[in-house]
Amino acid sequence: SGATSQSLSINYFDDAGYYFSVEATDSGCAEMSPEVLVDGWVFLLPTVSSTGDFTIGTNGETIVCDGDTMYFTLLPPYDTNITWYESGNPIPGATSTVLTVTDAGFYTVQGAPSVCPNFIQNLGLTLEVQVITCGVGVDEISTSDILIVNPSQDNIRILSHGKSGNYSLELYDTNSRLVLSTSGIFNSDLRIPIPDFTNGIYFCVIKDDKGQAFTRRIVINKR
Repeated sequence: SGATSQSLSINYFDDAGYYFSVEATDSGCAEMSPEVLVDGWVFLLPTVSSTGDFTIGTNGETIVCDGDTMYFTLLPPYDTNITWYESGNPIPGATSTVLTVTDAGFYTVQGAPSVCPNFIQNLGLTLEVQVITCGVGVDEISTSDILIVNPSQDNIRILSHGKSGNYSLELYDTNSRLVLSTSGIFNSDLRIPIPDFTNGIYFCVIKDDKGQAFTRRIVINKR
């Protein structure tokens, strides 16, 4: 009703999914145009992936060692009009899909799909990042012979493949305080009880009888 001009304004909420046509009359001769479908885009809510050097804490927070780097990536189709925020403030220059993170804070992002650049959506949550001091004063030597099962519950479980000889184990909290020290002989499936430990992030240092050290972050998460 009332649509009698040469132009017609339409919008997604009222008109998507409908066919439109127009009839025009000139000197008593009327002609109807072909129908045109007004389609619409439907998008999932924005999501962010995490990559790099980090550990997930017991409350879902991201934990990064001082000096390490992690990345947040805003996933497709949100690739336009992007703004990253830290503690509610826009991060200067942070307008790409990937955000490099080295500092603690509460991060979030908004963006739009390129096909609908004005359809700007917020992530709807904040991504907490904690930065902690991870140094425990030993040389780290990576080896594929040792695997620590994560997360740990009632014991620290260490799987060693072909490793033999004596070992010593030290466990540090996030303040680099020594909270456990023990030693023994390697076997294929070591289980070291931790009955009195509280949930959280720890750093396990295993030294073999050759003086090599193997350091890993572990999460203790007792049920």
